[in-house]
Amino acid sequence: MKKDKLISVVIPIYNSAARIERCLDTVLAQRYDNLEILCVDDGSTDDTPDILKRYEARDRRVKIITQRNAGAGAARNAGLRACRGDYVSFLDSDDFFERDMYAKMMGAATKRDADICVCFSDLYNVEVDYYFPSRSSVRTAYLPDKEVFSADDIPDHIFNVFNAYPWNKLFKADFVKNTGILFQEIENSNDMFFVYMLLALADRITMTPGILVHKTMNNEGSLSESVNKNYRCSYLALSEIKRELEARSLYNRHKRSFVNCAANNILFNINVVGGDSKKAYFHALKESWFEEFEILGHPDDYYHGDTRIEELRVIAANTFEEYLMYLVRKFKKLYQDYPLRLAVIMRTFQKISRLTPLTAKLYRRVESRAKES
Repeated sequence: MKKDKLISVVIPIYNSAARIERCLDTVLAQRYDNLEILCVDDGSTDDTPDILKRYEARDRRVKIITQRNAGAGAARNAGLRACRGDYVSFLDSDDFFERDMYAKMMGAATKRDADICVCFSDLYNVEVDYYFPSRSSVRTAYLPDKEVFSADDIPDHIFNVFNAYPWNKLFKADFVKNTGILFQEIENSNDMFFVYMLLALADRITMTPGILVHKTMNNEGSLSESVNKNYRCSYLALSEIKRELEARSLYNRHKRSFVNCAANNILFNINVVGGDSKKAYFHALKESWFEEFEILGHPDDYYHGDTRIEELRVIAANTFEEYLMYLVRKFKKLYQDYPLRLAVIMRTFQKISRLTPLTAKLYRRVESRAKES
């Protein structure tokens, strides 16, 4: 009987004692069981090492790699160097997964000899115990009408069709190693270069239907704190992508996709950061980053529909204080329509609440809060 191909599952872990058991339980329960699970402990100081040792003793597929704290990028690279699998998957320690995730993804990947297989994901909010759709995991409008495709089929959208994260993607190990592409070892945005360059270089990309990954929604405060301290990380990621594309003579072919990707990433980050970091980010954009990434100066139809080009032009043409006033006016206008928006939301929940006890419970919470306000 032919043995299933081996999947190496790389999980960077740092102080994840409160979440890692749910993650590992859903990986170990996979119907596709030919796995090596490389848990890279990135210098944890809580009970994470003890939990990992228990799992390693319980299941021979679990292997612990220990390193001094160096960040998720370095941890993923350590796992990549150690992996023996035919395919490699990079998961986050606070997420959880459908039992047939690897069975479905490996089925599609091996049947179509894919370099990369991508699945859909959603967002799980712990506070309300509810799953929200994630439009950014796969933007279906940008997918070509083909079962197997490459960047050449969607040159203007290859960096826009999928998110920049590795956790909903399965990679052929030989393909990854032959490209020489690694994760950047920076504090945040360390996976953007890895994922986007592999998407640009893959000859065969495929999809599998259905939501298979449940992404735990990050604490916005911790995200903001990370970007505040290292607001240049997104710049370093975009700069390295552009440099590598140019080195491989791919930049001109994918320039439109890169510009839209860079524009959206810039707007996300400047809205996340606050205080002095926001001001420093603003001035860096005006002084050099806009020009380096060729963000401005294109006709309106050069930008994708979800690229907020108006806000970028406001940044370019105004002082920091004027930009802040623009944001105030924008949010004021948004909340002027709040009663109407709330009414639409309430009608939607009224319909959904008839379907499941969970949505009925969530509807009652929203209704109660609306009456209190």
